[in-house]
Amino acid sequence: MLEPGVALWCAAVMGFLPSFVASGASVSNDALVVFLSAVCLYWCWQPKWTDKTAFWVGLWAGLAVLTKMNGLVIFPIVALRAWQTSDYDPRLTIRRLVLMASGAAIPISLLLARNVILYDDWLALDPGVEKGCGLTLPNILRAVRNLTWSFWLAFGRGYKVSLHPVVYVITALPLMLLAAAGWVRDFGKKSWLLAPVGLAILSAIAGSLLYTSSYPPGTATSWGKNLFPVLPMIVLFLIVGWRSLWPRRPDLLPVVCVVLMFSGCSWALWQLSRLVG
Repeated sequence: MLEPGVALWCAAVMGFLPSFVASGASVSNDALVVFLSAVCLYWCWQPKWTDKTAFWVGLWAGLAVLTKMNGLVIFPIVALRAWQTSDYDPRLTIRRLVLMASGAAIPISLLLARNVILYDDWLALDPGVEKGCGLTLPNILRAVRNLTWSFWLAFGRGYKVSLHPVVYVITALPLMLLAAAGWVRDFGKKSWLLAPVGLAILSAIAGSLLYTSSYPPGTATSWGKNLFPVLPMIVLFLIVGWRSLWPRRPDLLPVVCVVLMFSGCSWALWQLSRLVG
């Protein structure tokens, strides 16, 4: 079990994450896909699964994909949880995967039907935009950089409001490294949680980079909001890691992070007001 206060700190970090604040304040499908993914993860995290649980997990995952294609990163996590909650029994795992697939098929079939009718394409990712392989080292490094920076703070399309690179290096980078160090320090007690959390983060990063590299260099931008479907898992990684690093002062790093992010939100909103004015 997780320590008391983890859920509260996770909500606080999500509530003050500048890029999420900016995205959630606008009328878009980004906030909705986070909500649907979070509901899916709630059902997914039930300790005792039934056939009903498996169906609802699949349905909510499918609704997330119907809202936005980056909801696909949810599926590796729910598949892992189906295996774990089946006590690693192959037969029961397959049964639950089939039930999940039947739930997901309802909204995803609507998405595919719309794509075929409107665009004559099953996936219809950015219809009309030129496709091409951007799988080069410079483009990958650029995508990783943009993904990291815009996850922590990027307001407006085209990075209209962003920080100087040095600020990310002295704030975001140490926070991520300290969280990872906390997991290493307390690995024995938290190893049961690392598999789903790690898989969620890696799936989201890989999905974003795959999307970016499917277009010519400079065409697609690796926005940090591509990671939002697994945002609850990302903040769980951060909070658990920080609290594990200094057990005597478990709230020190979460407080530092929230203060920094509140400052970032305030600064970004001030910058936006100047641009609008």
